Amino acid sequence: MPCGCVVAAYLGLQLVSGYPRTVSFEIESWANNSWGLHNIDRHSVRGTVMIYSDGSRANKVSSTYFRHYFVSNGDLAAHTIYLRPANAMYDVDNQKRSATYHRCSCTWDEPLISESSGVLCDAVAQAHLGKARRVSQGMVASIKVVRYESSTSDAREEAAFAPDRNCELLEKVRTTYNTLTLPTSRYRFTVRSYSLGEPSHEFRFPPPGYAVKEGRRY
Repeated sequence: MPCGCVVAAYLGLQLVSGYPRTVSFEIESWANNSWGLHNIDRHSVRGTVMIYSDGSRANKVSSTYFRHYFVSNGDLAAHTIYLRPANAMYDVDNQKRSATYHRCSCTWDEPLISESSGVLCDAVAQAHLGKARRVSQGMVASIKVVRYESSTSDAREEAAFAPDRNCELLEKVRTTYNTLTLPTSRYRFTVRSYSLGEPSHEFRFPPPGYAVKEGRRY
């Protein structure tokens, strides 16, 4: 069973530590569960991650699931704060204006951003995509990126890496296909805003006035 603090610290996101920054992102994905167009599940995610120089993180993420592509099937929200030096976390409930403080019972090696530098990101692209080829340059969130793509008989992946940000991944698209070469699923991660620098200290704690209780060890 995965450590609860790891899940809360990263929320399954691709944004790793390495230097302080604030990143807002979107994830859009869909999957076709039949041969027709009537049974498509879609998932929409929006969020902001604040990463501190000591490895602490604050995550605010909201998501909506859709059945048949357009019919809303439920909303979820997560607000977690992981404190790296203390190895502890807050699980924040903004609707109830409360938070639960958990001490972590596990430790782990902190995933770090690549130390790559230079005008290209070939090595990082190969690590993410396998056999990838460079296709173009462009901009994502006002940051210069180099775009790569790779493909197999049933999938195609595209990704954009920022040479001036240690080749950090700023965009990724994966599309799968059936035997008739029709798309069966699509996932897209995109960074919408990116700000270097230490985030405000206030985001390391629940908002003022929230009731805080101590929960079980994770």
